[in-house]
Amino acid sequence: MIKKTILILFLFCLIASAEDWKKVDKILLGTYLLGETIDMFQTSEILHNDRFYELNSFIKNDRDMYICGAITTGIIIFICHKFPKFRRSFLLGTNLFKWGLVRHNYMIGVRF
Repeated sequence: MIKKTILILFLFCLIASAEDWKKVDKILLGTYLLGETIDMFQTSEILHNDRFYELNSFIKNDRDMYICGAITTGIIIFICHKFPKFRRSFLLGTNLFKWGLVRHNYMIGVRF
């Protein structure tokens, strides 16, 4: 149930705030959301596999992971909406960071 609620919130955030965005910015946000989704799958695998351990001290279980993901994504969308002048640079930075985490998880053997 919590997964569906968070997915619906993500979709509402996109619909509500992306009307005045340029196409490149929408693509960057979509790319970030894809990275966030992959990172959540990887984090879930880490939480349920004894070979790995989660470095984020806020995440103890799947519920914590979904809550942190929703809060983080909400903050990112809020910043992008509130500061359109810096939107593209901010999204580029968040994408670099997120995809760096995804790559790191992949390199240590986390699959989902």
